[in-house]
Amino acid sequence: MFKNVGSKLESVATMVFVLGTIISVVIALIMMFARKNPNGIFVLLCGPFCSWFNAVIIYGFGRIVDNTEKIRTILEKGGSSATIGASGQFEHIFYCPSCKGTYRASRGETVICSKCSLPAKETEVTADTWNSCASEVKARFIDEFDRGAHMTQLSYYA
Repeated sequence: MFKNVGSKLESVATMVFVLGTIISVVIALIMMFARKNPNGIFVLLCGPFCSWFNAVIIYGFGRIVDNTEKIRTILEKGGSSATIGASGQFEHIFYCPSCKGTYRASRGETVICSKCSLPAKETEVTADTWNSCASEVKARFIDEFDRGAHMTQLSYYA
């Protein structure tokens, strides 16, 4: 009952919209034709809009719940919010051998250096590890990477 609450809220939002729209149209038709009430037009126009508006709020809350659960799962696996890329993966360091610039992106992405417009090379170093290292360690890593080494652990350079 309490699992996948976000997706259940998204389904409820759809039901709120559909049922609210149907009920609004039925009530409006009854008001206009059976009772000859001119306010039926108001119900016909405003009822579906109110149903849509309520559904958007419920759906948005469901999305927030889903995304919060995804972030919580990533953080429990040892990541931090600073190193989670747009794709939901941990960010790695990409390195441009031409200008020696470093960039953060998710694994498998194509990163183009903003300085020299050449593709950057992906390393196995996570952004968390990179951020926690001293600048001397980073400089030694870059020197080794320039020589063709593909070390996966920055601790090797410490």
